Amino acid sequence: MGEGTLGTMLENLRTVDDRTWGCYAFSRDILCDRIPPGKRDKMIYRALDCGVLWAERMRTRTGMSDPFKIAEDLGLDVVESSQTMTERRVLFAQFVPDKRIEIMRHPLDIYAGLYQKQADNEQAVLFPTPGEVRALLLAHEVFHYIEETHAEEIYTRTEFIRLWKFLCFKNDSTIRAIGEIAAMSFAKTLTEADYSPFILDVLLLFGYHPAGAESIYADVMAIANRTKIQEKVETD
Repeated sequence: MGEGTLGTMLENLRTVDDRTWGCYAFSRDILCDRIPPGKRDKMIYRALDCGVLWAERMRTRTGMSDPFKIAEDLGLDVVESSQTMTERRVLFAQFVPDKRIEIMRHPLDIYAGLYQKQADNEQAVLFPTPGEVRALLLAHEVFHYIEETHAEEIYTRTEFIRLWKFLCFKNDSTIRAIGEIAAMSFAKTLTEADYSPFILDVLLLFGYHPAGAESIYADVMAIANRTKIQEKVETD
């Protein structure tokens, strides 16, 4: 797969709507099949709204939109990790309770090299700068910190699915996908990105595993096509 192909993939991914990205997130959740499609759509939209709401709250509270300054205001310890990534374990950033966020240096360094190669490419404008990528990653993890500190009120921690019930015993679970959707919505709103941060799943993976990135791209575009057909049926 060449860089030109990556640019074409990125161009198409930038047109994918938030509902499709939400379906993509659910497709990777082990609880996906337990949630009816109609309920899933409602969860997607509520998660998107949740991300926007908390981004606006953070702006109001701090008077800032810079994820790094907001993280500092929240007392978070933001560090760069030198862990080496592999095809089987690709991690871009993570929130580590109680107040630590790790941003992986290796995938960002690889992406920075890829970005520089786009300088003379007519599709270069499609690629977010390394600084923009870093800000999106941090903002995403800031949201996961907010989830921890506002668990009793935030939508992503108050929405449950019943796994089983026997007599007076029951087992309810939160849903990882809605936390990821809300975190992406939070990052997009806070940084004012004109694309979904979910594109980083393809963009940052490409440096390690081009075939894996292409596979995710194919999955997303297939979901986008199904979503368009569904929306047409709903409006007819």
